[in-house]
Amino acid sequence: MRDASSHIGADLVVLALGVLCQMVLVRLVTTSTYGTWVLLCNAAGTLFLLVHFGLPTLVARHVPRSPTDARPMVRRLVGAQASLLLICGVVGGALALSSASFGLPLVLFGLLFLDLALHHLASVPRAGLRALGRAPWDAAARIIERGVLCGGYVLMLLVGANDLILIAGVGMISNVASFGVIWWLFHREAPPRLGTQDTSPSLRKMLWLGLPIFLTMWFQRTLWDVNEYFLAAWNGLNAVATYHVAWVVIGGALSIPLAMRQAMLPVFSACKDDRAALLTEVRRSTRILHAILPLGLLILVGGSLLLMGVVFPDAYLEGSWRGDSALALVLLMSGAWCLGVLASPFSVLVLLQPNTWRYAGLHGSVLCLGIIAAALLVTPFGLLGAAASCLVAMTGRLLLGIKMSGVCRDLCQGWMRPALATTGCVLAAVMLWSSFTWLGSTSTIVLLLIITIGLTAANVMHFVDDRQRPTPAVVAATVLGAVDTRRE
Repeated sequence: MRDASSHIGADLVVLALGVLCQMVLVRLVTTSTYGTWVLLCNAAGTLFLLVHFGLPTLVARHVPRSPTDARPMVRRLVGAQASLLLICGVVGGALALSSASFGLPLVLFGLLFLDLALHHLASVPRAGLRALGRAPWDAAARIIERGVLCGGYVLMLLVGANDLILIAGVGMISNVASFGVIWWLFHREAPPRLGTQDTSPSLRKMLWLGLPIFLTMWFQRTLWDVNEYFLAAWNGLNAVATYHVAWVVIGGALSIPLAMRQAMLPVFSACKDDRAALLTEVRRSTRILHAILPLGLLILVGGSLLLMGVVFPDAYLEGSWRGDSALALVLLMSGAWCLGVLASPFSVLVLLQPNTWRYAGLHGSVLCLGIIAAALLVTPFGLLGAAASCLVAMTGRLLLGIKMSGVCRDLCQGWMRPALATTGCVLAAVMLWSSFTWLGSTSTIVLLLIITIGLTAANVMHFVDDRQRPTPAVVAATVLGAVDTRRE
């Protein structure tokens, strides 16, 4: 419970500091410069994800069973990451030299690459600390990293500095501080190895086991960046900046489905060998999801309407309600948040299957769908097409997850109807938004009403069972999250 509380508390603090960093950053630089910075971070982040390679997940799996292997295993994996870093450095250097003709200094690339390298090199000892039951120390290091970054941005804003080299330098300093703290804490907390026997897997085996994890992460990262690449090619850097501001809000909200998946993973894993118990837990989880969806959607959209005008400059909010402003994009992409929440239990079920390549295949298929949708929608429709592409990708993730989870037939009556109803109401709202141009800002209210009514109807449909019909009081209490109506 202490580790879970540390994770949740750190996630909330890091999320708040991250939003504050973006608030300061959009005021430091112009819209086009912000778009350039976003593209650089996306491209470099995708490349340097190779350094991660899924190795922290392997540490989290092995160290709890053999804590004395933590030190040699972490050192060996950090050495492997250093080798992967050389590959990324060569490729990144070639890309930096080819980009010098665009007026971007090589020092900027060097600082950004070092920033990302330190971030990923710290991921293995971070996982070691968590596996040793020292999650509060990891949480403290994450807060230190984000706090230094936020403090540096605020200092730049106060002195009037707005150079991208200084921004990259602040990021590097924050990761140097985090890496030093993490490495020192890990060696202080890790128990010494007894004897010379090392029961951890060989490096070759760990790299092979980490490959599907790396591919999954790469697919996920590229999926969220592909719309920005298409926008940069067809609509310019200002469109990239506007879309990214909207994505900061939606991406922060998507941390909720991620936390749900992390909470479901140990529960589903404990009963994965008992199909009846597993189905019971899946049904219970989906009831909770359907109960929080309408309220969560209203908080997301209502909070965006009230706060985005205060948080972000007017340059990102100017435009029509049909997808030309960051606020309109948030309202449209809130449907993607709904679909992400609904897909959470099925993603966990695919992850728990013996063949880990199926999980990578799920996200690879969604990436292909997202690229096709972006190519077809972003080119003619710009920002509105990018929002629609995001919705298409999340719809595909939900439906493919249901299909690949292995419980589709068992849960068809209890889950497919509300899932399809929710998907239908979200897509209908998007079609309404893009079709009736004369509605103007009134379409915001219409969108909220359609999605909320659809989600509420889906929630009620989830309780419709030929064998048992709960009373209205039980349904209302479950929607409010007050009781657990477990199906007997």
